[in-house]
Amino acid sequence: MFLGLVKDPGRDWRPWDDTPEPGPRRSWHVPWGFIARLALWVAVISAMFALVPVADHVLGSVAGYVLILATVTVGVWRIDRWFSHQYWDGLRDYRP
Repeated sequence: MFLGLVKDPGRDWRPWDDTPEPGPRRSWHVPWGFIARLALWVAVISAMFALVPVADHVLGSVAGYVLILATVTVGVWRIDRWFSHQYWDGLRDYRP
């Protein structure tokens, strides 16, 4: 029709699609990769804390203290990396 002002009621404006409708999916998604990485990091940090008494006994109290500092540093570093991927701006970037 002329400039799209009048619509032909007998025809649909979209092209015919032969692809079938997707099957019903579950409405939730479990992030197994995130859960596995989180469990791995918790295990690594727990193992580092478990090794503190061993390092303290074998290498001395300074080595145990350094291992505690290293463990806390690794844990804080991982939390900082996780927070850096989050979207913290919210609607502040929305300009009406």
